[in-house]
Amino acid sequence: MRLENCDNPRYVVSPGLLGMGIAYTVARYYQAETEVSECNSKSMRRWINDETNRRGHAFARRVFETIRAQGYEARLEETITALLNEKLEKDWGDVDVLAWKTGDKDVLAIECKDLKVAKTPNEMAEQLNRFSGQVSRSGKPDDLLKHVERCNFLRERAQRVAQTIGMARQDIHIRTVVYFSNPVPMQYVAKRFPDVRFLTIDDLSEKLV
Repeated sequence: MRLENCDNPRYVVSPGLLGMGIAYTVARYYQAETEVSECNSKSMRRWINDETNRRGHAFARRVFETIRAQGYEARLEETITALLNEKLEKDWGDVDVLAWKTGDKDVLAIECKDLKVAKTPNEMAEQLNRFSGQVSRSGKPDDLLKHVERCNFLRERAQRVAQTIGMARQDIHIRTVVYFSNPVPMQYVAKRFPDVRFLTIDDLSEKLV
C-alpha cells in the first residue's frame, strides 16, 4: 500500500499476504486453472492445454469405470462420427462417456468436467462464464452449450446411435448429463436447463436418471 504521493514514497508491505498471493498465482498456473488467454508464452499455453487434457481424460475414465461397475454398458470418449458411422461436415467432438443398460431406453450422453471447488466470487464467476449455456464473447458456444448442441444432434439421429450400441430395435432416448468432480455453482442454476442433469462424482452411487 502506497502511503504518499511523492518521488520517494513510503509503502506498507504485508509479507504474509504477498506470499499467499504469489503461492496462489503459481498454483493456478501449475494446476491449469488459469485461462489460456491469460498466458503470454507458448510454453505456458501448451502446459495449460496439456494439463487440462490430462486431467480431463483421467476424470472421464474415472466416471467411465464407476458407471461400468454399476452394471452399465459404456463407451469412453467416443467421437460423434464413430457413433453415427458417417462422415459429418462439422466436427462435433466426442462424448466423454456414453452409458446405457440392456432393456432400458435411456442412453446417457455424459460430459465430464474436473473442476476445483470455487471458493471466491471471482472463481464462481469464471466457472459460470465457461458453463452458462450461451455463446461466448468470441462468438463460439461455451463448454455447456457445446454439449447441449451435441446431444440435440444425437437425438436427431438416435436410431443411428441405437444401431451402433446394439439397440437397433429400441426407441432410445438420449439424455444430457454433466458430471463435475466437485460441487460447482452451475448446479444451483440448473433450473435454467430442465433437460440437462448436473451431478457430481459422489452422485454416481445414486440412480443416474
